Amino acid sequence: NAADWIFKSNDLDNKIIPKASKVPLYSTWYSFHQDLDEAALLEECRLSKNMGYDLIIIDDGWQTMDDNRGYDYTGDWKPDRFPDVRKFVEQVHEIGMSIMFWYSVPFCGKKSKAYQKFKGKFLTENHYWAPVFDPRFPEVRSYLVDIYAQALREWNIDGFKLDFIDDFKLYPESEIEKYNGRDTLSVAEGTLKLIQEINTALISIKSDVLIEFRQKYISPALHRIGNMFRAFDCPNDSLMNRVRTTDVKLICGKAAVHSDMITWHKEEPVEIAALQFSSMIFSVPQLSIRLSERREDDIKMIRFYTDYWIQHKEILLEGHFQAFKPLANYPYLSASHTDTLIIGLYEEVVFPLEIGDKHKIHLINGKTTESVIFSLSQELTDWNLTIVNCMGEEIEKSKISFHSGIQEIKCPPNGIIFLRK
Repeated sequence: NAADWIFKSNDLDNKIIPKASKVPLYSTWYSFHQDLDEAALLEECRLSKNMGYDLIIIDDGWQTMDDNRGYDYTGDWKPDRFPDVRKFVEQVHEIGMSIMFWYSVPFCGKKSKAYQKFKGKFLTENHYWAPVFDPRFPEVRSYLVDIYAQALREWNIDGFKLDFIDDFKLYPESEIEKYNGRDTLSVAEGTLKLIQEINTALISIKSDVLIEFRQKYISPALHRIGNMFRAFDCPNDSLMNRVRTTDVKLICGKAAVHSDMITWHKEEPVEIAALQFSSMIFSVPQLSIRLSERREDDIKMIRFYTDYWIQHKEILLEGHFQAFKPLANYPYLSASHTDTLIIGLYEEVVFPLEIGDKHKIHLINGKTTESVIFSLSQELTDWNLTIVNCMGEEIEKSKISFHSGIQEIKCPPNGIIFLRK
């Protein structure tokens, strides 16, 4: 209801969401950080495309040869890591993937040429990352808009990850009384002007351009340009990925809700690693591991969960979604459509299994234990039962009947129980 109100009251109902915003994607951030290598990236593209990933985000590092994790070289946005960035984009497209590039919109590092050019036109120079552009200056907005428009035209990329929008804000040293070339004294209004100008410029070049924003700066204003909204950073934290994707999903309406990038330690048992997938299953998966370095069982698990997500994404993304017990971090979630009900179970709770007119039930055991306990208000007679583990390997197949009341099924951690009438 909240999402409906947000969209209707801000005239967002008719916004077209690009299909490419709702495909599994590969992100370079946790897998490469700033140490990007063209050949290795293309290999990861080939491997991930073979597993159903149709989009790649080239994150921080493409704009500088410096890999110290800082933002000193932001602001100029020259593809230092790619001798021929358009050729690289063409190679990614030939593999069959779309491609987006990351930009930290507010930051202008002190080692950039832009820092000298825009001296005196920053909200602050004391930010712990880098000086922050002042969007109240028309020339600042024009500069940033031209950067993105030029990349879209000349490199033929498919979209942008526009990061750190929430750092456009008042700082203790920000000017608030004098215009001095600014066309507004409101930082919020200046930021909104920037977003609107970016939107106008990019849409005129590519109508289905992809724009990702992340949690903490999600609002009706940003829905006008953004079509991918990601959970705030929580690497290797399946609990927070579930909570954050659910929080975003509840207010995002038709927009694509994305998980934070899925990653885990190489030595993690596959049943535990699969928590990362089962916990974000009701959002779009973003994967960020080096596939070329992973074990065979990891690859099987990724392939199984990705195939499952692709096969059922209309239910998982567009179905009737219910988020239960928010004060307990959503111990179970559900999505349903036509004859299918999918439930994700994440804690040791007894959940009500309301069958209604559904003929297919999927119970995802997103836990580290085997016990799946539910309550039935009706009898179920002669249902087909199939249980698979987290790699999709069949564990059990049988006919089963249930009396009303409390019932239990044993299922491997992060496996799935399929019930079919």
